[in-house]
Amino acid sequence: RRFDLDRFEAAILYFCRELEKPFKTKLNKLLWYFDFLSFKRQMRSATGAIYIHLPYGPVPDEYDFYLANLVRERALESIEIVYDEEKGVAGEIFKAKEEPELSLFNEVEHDCLRSIVSNFQTMGAREIADLSHGEMGYKQTADGEMISYEWAEEMQLPAGRKE
Repeated sequence: RRFDLDRFEAAILYFCRELEKPFKTKLNKLLWYFDFLSFKRQMRSATGAIYIHLPYGPVPDEYDFYLANLVRERALESIEIVYDEEKGVAGEIFKAKEEPELSLFNEVEHDCLRSIVSNFQTMGAREIADLSHGEMGYKQTADGEMISYEWAEEMQLPAGRKE
């Protein structure tokens, strides 16, 4: 799938609605797990995003650009960034101000969204970043490299439960 900003925004809004304090680091990992789980289940990512290996884990390529675009240019009414501090670390929390357009997703993708929330809702940004570092797709790539969707089959969910 080619990158679809509408689907990307809908996933972000969904995670922001369903999770308390989704810091940017956590949000980036949730998007990665969502797309890779979708690919694993239906051989197609949900948003079409490309993910790269960065020191804090996998992130959508050009994520700062896309997130800034959603906040400033495209969705001033739907997403806001709040600066907050968790355990002494300041960060950006994304808040949804409107409902996500879930009709963009098929039933498999809806299930993937629910699964990601269920598996990661109690985890903090650092914990999910650490977990993502154990994923084969991350471990087998170097800093700045693209993480191939071929690694989706090896993806683990919390507590080592293979999807």
